[in-house]
Amino acid sequence: MTSVLGPVQIWAIIGIVLIIIDVFSSTFFLFFLGIGALVTALSVWVGLTPGLVGQLICFSLFSLVATLLFRSALKRMFDQKARHGDYSEYIGQKAVVAASIPAGGEGKVTYRGSEWIAFCEEDREIPEGATVTILSIQGIKLKVG
Repeated sequence: MTSVLGPVQIWAIIGIVLIIIDVFSSTFFLFFLGIGALVTALSVWVGLTPGLVGQLICFSLFSLVATLLFRSALKRMFDQKARHGDYSEYIGQKAVVAASIPAGGEGKVTYRGSEWIAFCEEDREIPEGATVTILSIQGIKLKVG
């Protein structure tokens, strides 16, 4: 008994494979091609595009329209989610020195109830209890002044 895949199954497999590849590449381009392939599989299954030319037109048009309409919005949404992890809102805020920071060395500051490793590139020691301004974040350390 031989089993031949029909156009519905082929388009569905192509769609799923493209979406899976895009999940790992996060380009948000193959995703829309995959959605186009799945919509084409649906249109073949319903009987709207029985011929190959109609299927290719359906795939091309839907993939193009979906890409143009939704790609930039999705990229912006995911870029904003990634930016929330950069702690840029800390810059310019005040912190209290928890362990003195020697000139050109490292100490600790308390900010929002947590202790952070802090450093200062100035040629002065910052004593414990002093208030400092967060200038930047470098890895897990706060540059203060």
